[in-house]
Amino acid sequence: MEAELEIAINLAKDALSFEGSGKINEALSKYHSSAGVLMELSKKLPPGEKQTRLMKRAASYILRAEDLKAIISKLKPYTIDEDSSGHSYQKIFGDILTGAKSVTIVEPYMDKIYQCQNLLRFVELCVSKGVVSISVRTKLTFDPKDPNSPLCKMKESLHARHIRFNWEIFGALHDRSISIDNGFTARLGRGLHFFKRVDAFEVGYYDFSQRQCLGCDITFEYSRPPK
Repeated sequence: MEAELEIAINLAKDALSFEGSGKINEALSKYHSSAGVLMELSKKLPPGEKQTRLMKRAASYILRAEDLKAIISKLKPYTIDEDSSGHSYQKIFGDILTGAKSVTIVEPYMDKIYQCQNLLRFVELCVSKGVVSISVRTKLTFDPKDPNSPLCKMKESLHARHIRFNWEIFGALHDRSISIDNGFTARLGRGLHFFKRVDAFEVGYYDFSQRQCLGCDITFEYSRPPK
């Protein structure tokens, strides 16, 4: 019986390790296996505190496995075909922002007005999801000391809503990503800038889901955030 308990404990440790390294399918399998061992072990015990404790632990692993199934469903790559429409930040990122409080955006290019406008649209989505801290890492942007620059104006507006907003300038950035404190990371082929330009009074000028897009792929990762 002690040997079986040791097996269950080691399986659960493996599950936690896999979660921490982003191997979610492997973690799911280990949680199920550990729960199975604990359930079988509990059947061999007479009714009492120890049996109840093992059954509760097994139930907690089953619940975590169900959580991981839900996470896995959010990790499907998102492909945007050239000239396709029907895409929006809400559609692409809304699910992974659920429960988020802090977001870090790595976007090398923020030196054009439309790029800052795209950032603001994504920031607005974050605000609607309850995010309270937003960081941007970029290498090209407007003068950060100019109080009328787009990022400074964003910071002022967000500060009025009690939301932290800051940015850092890095000399060498290329890859684009969004990292969230709930464990999700999005890897962005074109960053936030995949909407094609339209002229005023063209469909899609306000509703970006009506705009044609540049082709790109967006992938998602998850690793259990540290407590």
